[in-house]
Amino acid sequence: MVLKKIKKQNIYEIAMLQIKQYIKDSELKPGDKLMSEQEISKSLGISRNTVREALKTMQGLGIIEIKPGDGMFLRPFNFDAILDNLSYSLVIDKPEIQELLDARKALEFYFIKDAIQKSKPETISKLNEIIKEMYERVSRGIKITDLDEKFHMTLYEGVENKVLLKLIYVFWKVMNLISDQSIGKETDLQGDYLSHKKIVEHIADRNVEKARDAIKEHFLSIEKRLKNRKGGEY
Repeated sequence: MVLKKIKKQNIYEIAMLQIKQYIKDSELKPGDKLMSEQEISKSLGISRNTVREALKTMQGLGIIEIKPGDGMFLRPFNFDAILDNLSYSLVIDKPEIQELLDARKALEFYFIKDAIQKSKPETISKLNEIIKEMYERVSRGIKITDLDEKFHMTLYEGVENKVLLKLIYVFWKVMNLISDQSIGKETDLQGDYLSHKKIVEHIADRNVEKARDAIKEHFLSIEKRLKNRKGGEY
């Protein structure tokens, strides 16, 4: 038998586990009110400061919502806090940026078929308007990062998958946070514009394979700029 090291836990972490179990056992639903900070402190036999620390952590994770003067309430499940932490983590742990890029590329490859099948004339019109604005900016040497994000969000909004849209948002949040160190300094404006233009053309023709090829070309350009960073590391 191999002995494993005992993981040291702070009291507030144990308190948080107990509160989560209380929520589960009580079958609380989103919007339901939790017992007060004082009641939790008395039930667990720990200080209110420790309880407060546990509750603040749970609030940061998006599990509960604290309304001053009103109490604490269970929040509906959402990815916002998780994705915010993910974006921060990826800026700190930069080797994982490539992994995020790979994941997003796989998602777009998979969902482009649905996006094309569900695309409406107004969607194509919106995308063409974005392409037109891209061209105007590129002609003046102005970055199109925000338009790039808008393009992909518009492209996939018809799929009606909120998680996909949030992941695309996180990707751009991460890229914007590190833009002063990597992609932002080496942007191929003309290449970005043309790759997006090709994507729209193939979507309008409802050609899934060619649209995937255009998306692949777009991501190869991003990967190239990441690899060309000074020192060759993320």
